[in-house]
Amino acid sequence: MEERKIYPGELEDEDDHKPHNIIAGDEMPDEDQPMYSSEEYERCIATVQDDPHNIAMYQQMIDNYKHLGKSEMVLQLRMKAAQEAVPTLDMWKDWIESARAEATSFQERVKIGEVFELALDSFNYFEIAKEYGEHILELYGDPENDGSVEEGEVKRVLEKILRIWLLDFSRSAKIWQLYLTFESEIRIWPNTEETKKQKEKAIRWLYRKKLLFPTLDLDSVWDEYKEWETDNTQIQEMQQRYNKASEKMPNMIKFEDNLSILFKEINTTAGNLLQQAVDITTLLEYYAKELPSIAGNNFSYYELYIERLLCNYPSQEPIWNYYLKCAEMCKSESMRNRIYKRACKNCRENVEYKIQFLRSQEKLNVSVEEYKKNVAEFIEEFS
Repeated sequence: MEERKIYPGELEDEDDHKPHNIIAGDEMPDEDQPMYSSEEYERCIATVQDDPHNIAMYQQMIDNYKHLGKSEMVLQLRMKAAQEAVPTLDMWKDWIESARAEATSFQERVKIGEVFELALDSFNYFEIAKEYGEHILELYGDPENDGSVEEGEVKRVLEKILRIWLLDFSRSAKIWQLYLTFESEIRIWPNTEETKKQKEKAIRWLYRKKLLFPTLDLDSVWDEYKEWETDNTQIQEMQQRYNKASEKMPNMIKFEDNLSILFKEINTTAGNLLQQAVDITTLLEYYAKELPSIAGNNFSYYELYIERLLCNYPSQEPIWNYYLKCAEMCKSESMRNRIYKRACKNCRENVEYKIQFLRSQEKLNVSVEEYKKNVAEFIEEFS
């Protein structure tokens, strides 16, 4: 007999391979009754069907199927939530924790990287970035594994998470140290004179990047570098980078101190949405006034500070408006396109974001099929 096709909206039961269409509200077997009442269950089904972007309902259904031990259904719900809605940080952390616990082979552990990538495509969460770096190092060069990720993949991941977090005033060391540990202690270098020079070059490159920016650990990294380096010419050259970063420290400390106060004011008004909106506006005004002197022409600084705000307030249009305005200085059209796409997903009722996203796609010369698909989605969503 021909196998029945599983259509979107259906979740295949991993035990008996009978599909349950949870979005359409198929009745579940007696042994699979949800842990919440039938009224709550029906309301959950109806809400997801009417509003596929409602992340709270996805969370409720995920909790239900986790309780029932239906791991395949949980996975499919998580994938759908990531596609249609905006999972919270706790949801991403729970997904990663579950994937780690359920992975029984090296290849399954490698595939956890796909979850990390999805999470970081959503927002540049520091906790997720750091854990991703730790995860990729665990997969490299372990003789007890039935495989090992390539050096190139390790470097790709570490450079991805280092790109903006290297600039973070108080937390950059936690990301940068992962890369330094890889190059100096974990990476397998053949025992030759040539590879010894390559190793030194790789480590020196990391110090060069770190000493370029004013961060809380600048002095300790400088002392550490001088102790490691054997080439006086390199030390003299690096001294210039350190001096320039040191000159920026007073302004950076003042900026971070004021920012800490503003963030605290926003957090204390969490229950008052009107006051919180006012506080966010005040913070954005501070960004507009002070951030250019901190960032200069480095767009990654704008990303860092705006992402820190968006991680907590993802649906605030004033933040996205500021982000999109700053993105005009970014030279990468693909990066601007990504920001437009995320703005559309987090603020779905904003028509202008969608129009700008489509215009950006035109500049990128995306395929006709992809462009038509996005236009069709736009018409369906706002018709």
